[in-house]
Amino acid sequence: MQSHDSIPAPAQNKINKPVVGSRLVSESGRQYTINCVLQEKDNRPEKVYLASDDGHKFVFKEVPPSMFEPACDMQRDLIAHERSSYLRLMRDSIPEQSILIYDYATDHLLSLAQKEIPLATRKRILRDALRDVKANNILVDYTNGDENIIVKSVQLADLEDAAYVPPGSDIVGAQVGNQLWRSPEAHAQGPVNSPSDMFSYGIVCIYVLSRTVIFALSAKEIEDPEMEPLSIILERQLSYFAEPDTFDALLRYLGPESPWCEIFKVVRSGFNEQNRRKPFRLWKVEKPGFDEDFMDLVGAMTNFDPAKRITAREALAHRWFADVEG
Repeated sequence: MQSHDSIPAPAQNKINKPVVGSRLVSESGRQYTINCVLQEKDNRPEKVYLASDDGHKFVFKEVPPSMFEPACDMQRDLIAHERSSYLRLMRDSIPEQSILIYDYATDHLLSLAQKEIPLATRKRILRDALRDVKANNILVDYTNGDENIIVKSVQLADLEDAAYVPPGSDIVGAQVGNQLWRSPEAHAQGPVNSPSDMFSYGIVCIYVLSRTVIFALSAKEIEDPEMEPLSIILERQLSYFAEPDTFDALLRYLGPESPWCEIFKVVRSGFNEQNRRKPFRLWKVEKPGFDEDFMDLVGAMTNFDPAKRITAREALAHRWFADVEG
């Protein structure tokens, strides 16, 4: 008979990575159970997990170790000085594993917008997200009512991927943001500032009402080895939003030293009698809410001249949002 001394002890869970079913202790002392993997990021080892504690759901987000402290510092500053109900800020953390812990939300806007939800709800979500701006960074917590969805909260997420830009400063030298929602000056590596967010948010607004990501490539375009995705996206940006005067204004904004000025000129040269522009101001979209007021609002957000774009405060006061309750 085997002695007790020879029976292997249960393996200690010395976790380098969260494991489904394991329990992790946070900086605050709470113990969370890992329920499942919510998201795996392309070409990156960090994952997003669903966790729970005491009947409540939470989201665990792994971040690169080099980004953990800066992300925590920025969020602690926001918690201390600008506690906004429209920002999803961290609730807790696990420093040893570079994990940020957030409250769980029911869905994100990229998915929710594809569902049959009333126009009033779509407008409420867009207004609330604009108050503090790609569509899957806008989280919506909601319940299903007897007749429609009841929105409980709308928050901007992924602040660990955000950066604080001091007044009078710009982001230069990087193509920030996802290319399907990125502003023209962000494609050109800056200068990028708040007007770039407004352009991106205008594209989000179009998506929420039309359920179409207007810069997304078709399956045929993706499979064509001769197709360069960015060239297609830039061509569509110019086709939809670049009027002659605002196009020239963008080039002046980028500056004569920017190599992207020549790239934009080459893209523009591709328009002719056989390949005409399709300006957004002429679109006819048979969707609820896609009316003249909406066209005016989004047109102001997506002006190709960054200096002429509407601000978030001005957008909130726009007549298209006038009938939004709550």
